[in-house]
Amino acid sequence: MSYKNEATSFYLNSIHNEEVTDDFIRFTSGKKDGYKDTVTIYFKDVLNSRIEYFTPFRNGETCYTKIGCHKFCCCIREFPDLLYYMQYYYGKKYSIEELVRFKQIAENYQALIEKPSISEEQRKYILQANALNDNKDYQSAIQYYDKAFTINPVSYPAGYYNLALIASLAGNYNYAILNMKKYLLLLPNAQDAREAQDKIYGWEVLVTNN
Repeated sequence: MSYKNEATSFYLNSIHNEEVTDDFIRFTSGKKDGYKDTVTIYFKDVLNSRIEYFTPFRNGETCYTKIGCHKFCCCIREFPDLLYYMQYYYGKKYSIEELVRFKQIAENYQALIEKPSISEEQRKYILQANALNDNKDYQSAIQYYDKAFTINPVSYPAGYYNLALIASLAGNYNYAILNMKKYLLLLPNAQDAREAQDKIYGWEVLVTNN
């Protein structure tokens, strides 16, 4: 069993002391001072990532199952099923809570006479996200859109439509649905509202069948 953080190249040869909660998975190297290399993976942090299975072969025989996304990679027999299940569970839980929170943000936005404009920093992130999307680097494009919305969640409503489409291309239909619903909360009377809702219907069946 092993773990590697793709962003930092931090690596554990052996995984021990696994702890699983509704919000995270945590483990260490199992050594006496293992607390120094404790790894905690929060499900919310990989919510917008597509998690994939890889099955390597050694001498014609399957040796283990590996699971990975753009943030980390793990080789552990039961971990893939666990993370898939927990991501699905947390995704549903998070989406419900996030939409409740965002509904108030959308109501405040609609009450504004003068809508906020996109800042220069946001513009940079949005253009970078679009460039990454054009290069078919969907996961990175999602990250850059998220950065833009962290600065101001309502200055570019159309961005949620774009983000939803990118998430669907990445195969993350739960995240696509969440962001398309945010778009409709901000612009319920948009000219493409019907099209946006129809996309949600299509993604919902893909989530169910995956």
